[in-house]
Amino acid sequence: MAFGEVLARYQPDEVAARIEATSPRQVSRALAAERLGVEEFAALLSPAAEPHLEELAARAHRLTVQRFGRNIFLYAPLYLSNVCSNSCAYCGFNVHNAIPRRTLTLDEIEAEARVLHGLGFRHVLLLTGEAPGV
Repeated sequence: MAFGEVLARYQPDEVAARIEATSPRQVSRALAAERLGVEEFAALLSPAAEPHLEELAARAHRLTVQRFGRNIFLYAPLYLSNVCSNSCAYCGFNVHNAIPRRTLTLDEIEAEARVLHGLGFRHVLLLTGEAPGV
């Protein structure tokens, strides 16, 4: 399922209201949870979670070290397409930017990936705009 499809399940105003209405007890339950679902994640984004920022930072650090160790990974960007229907203020793919638009073919993607691999990159960040039909 695409991120946009998941996001479409939630109305922004309802999400904001839910986050704002979070109680300290809901935050405590979220902090005690081993895995976070949508409700727990929303609770940890709430103003009620502010007194627990140090605890959240410590937990995030533990999970990061557990999953990645004490390594620094370099990611090479692989731009698949700059075609986008969104107008995010921070993004160079913004639909209102007057730039040439292009989507790589599968052969071009493979060729780019081989170049990156040949340069020693083993971690690739796939970058693309969001446009239905592309």
